[in-house]
Amino acid sequence: QRVSAVSVRNSDGVMETLEADAVVISAGCWSNHLVQPLGLELPIYPVKGYSLTVPMKDPERGPASTIHDDNYKVVSTRLGNRLRATGFVELADFNRDIPEARLATIRKSVESRFPGCADLDAAETWSGFRPMTPDGPAIIGRGPRDNLYLNTGHGTFGWTLSAGSADVIAQVIEGEEPSVCLDAFRPGRFQE
Repeated sequence: QRVSAVSVRNSDGVMETLEADAVVISAGCWSNHLVQPLGLELPIYPVKGYSLTVPMKDPERGPASTIHDDNYKVVSTRLGNRLRATGFVELADFNRDIPEARLATIRKSVESRFPGCADLDAAETWSGFRPMTPDGPAIIGRGPRDNLYLNTGHGTFGWTLSAGSADVIAQVIEGEEPSVCLDAFRPGRFQE
């Protein structure tokens, strides 16, 4: 069986059908929603994390590189004249709420590691979902349809691995030998 076309709703709300020789599902936590109409289930779970981005009042007191605070389980990094601190791993379905207790913990980490650096009153907050698989590795490879490919479930390494994973799935689509061994990433490993 093949996937002959994909229907999408454009920004004007109009449904469009796109024909394709190959279809790559690479939509993070939402990948499962895209394959369910094909009768498929991907074991990808949304694992929630939180982020606090603040301007630096005193950049000299900020991190020069990424810092992991083991006490609070928070990672901080410099973004130009801003500092971003992220943390937590929660199984929360698709709930985007940001509990004040989580932000308080992130603020404590920033203030204890970089005292006087950040303008915590001007914080921008965010919550997001990491697409996790039960065994950890992403799902990369040919799916259960002739021209369906999967490149999803990268967890906390999504941005880090995205370009390399895209190169590898392109190699698979082109029928080339992948530049890395994909055994640990096989889409069918959950049915074995």
